[in-house]
Amino acid sequence: MTLGIQTSTCLLQVGYLVRIFDNRGIALHIALLAFMPVAYGANPIPFLQPNDPFLERQNYLKELMVPAAWKFSQGEGVVVAVMDSGFSENATDLSGAFLSDEFVLEGVTPDPLCPGHGSLVSSMLAARMDDGVGIAGIAPKARILKIKLGCPKWLALRSPTLEDQVKLHREYIQNLLLQGADAIRWAVRKGAQVINMSFTVSYFVNGKYELDGLEAELVVFHAAIAEARAAGVVTVAAAGNWSGGWDNAKGEWFSVSDQGKVALPAAFPEVISAGCVCADQQCGRVSSIPAIPGMPETQFKLMKQGHHYGDRLDFVVPCDGMPASQNQDGSYDFYALGGTSHAAPEVSGVVALMLSVNPALRPDEVKEILARTSTDLMTPRFDVYTGFGKLNAYRAVQEAIAAPTPSNARASSRPAF
Repeated sequence: MTLGIQTSTCLLQVGYLVRIFDNRGIALHIALLAFMPVAYGANPIPFLQPNDPFLERQNYLKELMVPAAWKFSQGEGVVVAVMDSGFSENATDLSGAFLSDEFVLEGVTPDPLCPGHGSLVSSMLAARMDDGVGIAGIAPKARILKIKLGCPKWLALRSPTLEDQVKLHREYIQNLLLQGADAIRWAVRKGAQVINMSFTVSYFVNGKYELDGLEAELVVFHAAIAEARAAGVVTVAAAGNWSGGWDNAKGEWFSVSDQGKVALPAAFPEVISAGCVCADQQCGRVSSIPAIPGMPETQFKLMKQGHHYGDRLDFVVPCDGMPASQNQDGSYDFYALGGTSHAAPEVSGVVALMLSVNPALRPDEVKEILARTSTDLMTPRFDVYTGFGKLNAYRAVQEAIAAPTPSNARASSRPAF
């Protein structure tokens, strides 16, 4: 047994070194990779000892086999556009990650009233590793292109009425859809290979997506996403968080939207949608929620976790023990349970690792590789609660190096959008 581990470890080193050679060297590398799972098993062999103080709390990295993938890729050369509300200037963990160009939406409340969320997403994606600060991003050598979406104007009002909130929020979504389309096209021109969208613009309510008369604007936004995909850019979005409560009169839980439908823009067929699952698959956002008669146990656990699911859910990733935004002193707070805002950058980070070793991969190839290398949690191939399963960064990077054709990949049999 000892000899086998030593031999596998040796093969790891050889496999790593031959990456510098030509196509024949790459082929040898791929052949050697077949031996690697024997050495790695469930827990990767530690080859790095980063000094990021909060790394040990990032259990989701181990769940996704990210440390194993770092042997071959850390996101070098990849640009990820992050479309988000605001970016904190205190994010020292992202020193050197942000590109100088940025796109700022007009007619919205600027950063000071809505900072943090974009920095959180960017940190999960590309926080610098081994810098003695904070956490390590999934793709710690990727670069971030900022698209500042701002916040609805009512946040700047001292005592906004409900009417103010509804009116100004609609105005904000209208701006986001129209100017967001311009931002996506701008990101493509600037060389983004991945676009991360940790936001939703519409949920499924009463048999349709609730758009409040903004259907034309949504068509414009969708067209920009389709153009990005045609240009070879991978788009990733949050599936949406469950929103609801307890009805005292009826004595039951209610949802404000159909949780069995992924939110927009994640539901667009060009977009990879990201949902949540707990590391132990025992997801429980609120442990006191009673079992719901007639609801399958798995659906109940996912409802407690809080993500939307359905035939447009692509992948799930761990959402417990998630970092919050970086504090001024460089430390991080951690959420016991996060949401799909965390899930999207986890997926985008893995995609960045893949594109770093094979920039030629097209969006459909990326998705098929992720589908084939993910870990089934329920029904083989695909199910509406966990999509194609939980991502495995190590296997995905291996497949990206080997560059299988889409015809070899595990196909989706989901209904069309």
